[in-house]
Amino acid sequence: MQSWYLRDGEEVVDAMKRKMKSFVRLCFLIFLLLEVMWCEGCWKEEKEALLGLYSRLDYDFPSNVETDCCEWEGVECNSSTGRVAQLYIFDSWWSSDKQYINYSHFSVFKDLKELHLWDSNIVGCVEAEGIIQ
Repeated sequence: MQSWYLRDGEEVVDAMKRKMKSFVRLCFLIFLLLEVMWCEGCWKEEKEALLGLYSRLDYDFPSNVETDCCEWEGVECNSSTGRVAQLYIFDSWWSSDKQYINYSHFSVFKDLKELHLWDSNIVGCVEAEGIIQ
Protein backbone atom coordinates (compact mmCIF):
# COMPACT_ATOMS: atom_id res chain seq x y z
CA MET A 1 0.00 0.00 0.00
CA GLN A 2 2.85 2.42 0.77
CA SER A 3 4.52 1.94 -2.61
CA TRP A 4 1.27 2.95 -4.34
CA TYR A 5 1.07 6.13 -2.25
CA LEU A 6 4.71 7.03 -2.93
CA ARG A 7 4.27 6.47 -6.65
CA ASP A 8 1.28 8.87 -6.77
CA GLY A 9 3.29 11.43 -4.80
CA GLU A 10 6.17 11.19 -7.26
CA GLU A 11 3.76 11.70 -10.14
CA VAL A 12 2.36 14.80 -8.47
CA VAL A 13 5.87 16.17 -7.91
CA ASP A 14 6.83 15.41 -11.54
CA ALA A 15 3.68 17.18 -12.77
CA MET A 16 4.47 20.19 -10.61
CA LYS A 17 8.04 20.29 -11.94
CA ARG A 18 6.78 20.24 -15.53
CA LYS A 19 4.34 23.07 -14.81
CA MET A 20 7.08 25.10 -13.14
CA LYS A 21 9.41 24.60 -16.12
CA SER A 22 6.63 25.72 -18.46
CA PHE A 23 6.02 28.79 -16.32
CA VAL A 24 9.73 29.70 -16.26
CA ARG A 25 9.92 29.30 -20.05
CA LEU A 26 6.88 31.54 -20.52
CA CYS A 27 8.38 34.23 -18.26
CA PHE A 28 11.64 34.04 -20.18
CA LEU A 29 9.85 34.43 -23.52
CA ILE A 30 7.90 37.44 -22.24
CA PHE A 31 11.10 39.03 -20.94
CA LEU A 32 12.86 38.37 -24.25
CA LEU A 33 9.97 39.88 -26.22
CA LEU A 34 10.03 43.04 -24.08
CA GLU A 35 13.80 43.36 -24.54
CA VAL A 36 13.43 43.10 -28.31
CA MET A 37 10.74 45.79 -28.33
CA TRP A 38 12.90 48.22 -26.35
CA CYS A 39 16.07 47.52 -28.28
CA GLU A 40 14.64 49.05 -31.42
CA GLY A 41 15.03 52.57 -30.04
CA CYS A 42 12.35 55.17 -29.81
CA TRP A 43 8.71 54.28 -30.13
CA LYS A 44 7.22 54.39 -33.62
CA GLU A 45 4.39 56.77 -32.69
CA GLU A 46 6.84 59.16 -31.03
CA LYS A 47 9.12 59.12 -34.07
CA GLU A 48 6.15 59.91 -36.33
CA ALA A 49 5.04 62.68 -33.96
CA LEU A 50 8.54 64.20 -33.99
CA LEU A 51 8.63 64.20 -37.79
CA GLY A 52 5.19 65.84 -37.88
CA LEU A 53 6.23 68.40 -35.30
CA TYR A 54 9.43 69.20 -37.19
CA SER A 55 7.43 69.64 -40.37
CA ARG A 56 4.87 71.96 -38.73
CA LEU A 57 7.60 74.06 -37.10
CA ASP A 58 9.73 74.20 -40.25
CA TYR A 59 12.51 72.61 -38.22
CA ASP A 60 15.50 70.81 -39.72
CA PHE A 61 14.93 67.09 -40.12
CA PRO A 62 17.65 64.69 -39.01
CA SER A 63 20.07 63.76 -41.78
CA ASN A 64 18.79 60.17 -41.68
CA VAL A 65 15.18 59.86 -40.52
CA GLU A 66 15.47 56.07 -40.59
CA THR A 67 17.75 56.08 -37.53
CA ASP A 68 16.60 55.74 -33.94
CA CYS A 69 15.05 59.09 -32.97
CA CYS A 70 16.72 58.80 -29.55
CA GLU A 71 19.96 59.43 -31.44
CA TRP A 72 18.71 62.62 -33.12
CA GLU A 73 20.11 65.97 -32.06
CA GLY A 74 17.82 67.59 -29.51
CA VAL A 75 16.08 64.34 -28.49
CA GLU A 76 16.87 62.51 -25.28
CA CYS A 77 15.08 59.33 -24.30
CA ASN A 78 14.37 57.50 -21.08
CA SER A 79 16.92 54.67 -21.05
CA SER A 80 14.55 52.15 -19.50
CA THR A 81 11.42 52.82 -21.59
CA GLY A 82 12.89 54.12 -24.85
CA ARG A 83 10.40 57.01 -24.81
CA VAL A 84 11.28 60.65 -25.46
CA ALA A 85 12.00 62.34 -22.11
CA GLN A 86 13.58 65.66 -23.20
CA LEU A 87 13.09 67.63 -26.38
CA TYR A 88 15.17 70.61 -27.45
CA ILE A 89 13.81 72.79 -30.25
CA PHE A 90 16.28 75.56 -31.00
CA ASP A 91 18.14 77.53 -33.67
CA SER A 92 15.27 78.13 -36.05
CA TRP A 93 16.84 81.41 -37.18
CA TRP A 94 16.28 80.51 -40.85
CA SER A 95 12.54 81.02 -40.43
CA SER A 96 11.40 84.51 -39.49
CA ASP A 97 7.75 83.47 -39.12
CA LYS A 98 6.42 83.43 -35.59
CA GLN A 99 5.37 79.91 -34.62
CA TYR A 100 2.68 78.66 -32.25
CA ILE A 101 2.62 75.21 -30.72
CA ASN A 102 -0.41 73.11 -29.98
CA TYR A 103 -0.37 71.06 -26.80
CA SER A 104 -2.06 68.14 -28.60
CA HIS A 105 1.09 67.71 -30.72
CA PHE A 106 2.92 66.64 -27.55
CA SER A 107 0.34 64.26 -26.07
CA VAL A 108 2.00 61.19 -27.62
CA PHE A 109 5.17 61.80 -25.56
CA LYS A 110 4.19 59.94 -22.38
CA ASP A 111 7.60 60.35 -20.65
CA LEU A 112 8.33 63.93 -21.77
CA LYS A 113 9.63 65.79 -18.72
CA GLU A 114 11.43 68.73 -20.33
CA LEU A 115 10.67 70.80 -23.42
CA HIS A 116 13.28 73.42 -24.29
CA LEU A 117 12.31 76.09 -26.82
CA TRP A 118 15.16 78.61 -26.60
CA ASP A 119 16.29 80.47 -29.71
CA SER A 120 13.18 79.34 -31.53
CA ASN A 121 10.48 81.39 -33.17
CA ILE A 122 7.80 79.86 -30.94
CA VAL A 123 5.90 82.70 -29.36
CA GLY A 124 2.92 80.96 -27.79
CA CYS A 125 0.35 78.21 -27.75
CA VAL A 126 -2.87 77.73 -29.64
CA GLU A 127 -6.01 75.94 -28.52
CA ALA A 128 -5.90 72.16 -28.79
CA GLU A 129 -7.37 70.79 -32.00
CA GLY A 130 -8.09 67.48 -30.34
CA ILE A 131 -5.79 65.26 -28.40
CA ILE A 132 -3.91 62.76 -30.55
CA GLN A 133 -3.69 59.36 -28.84
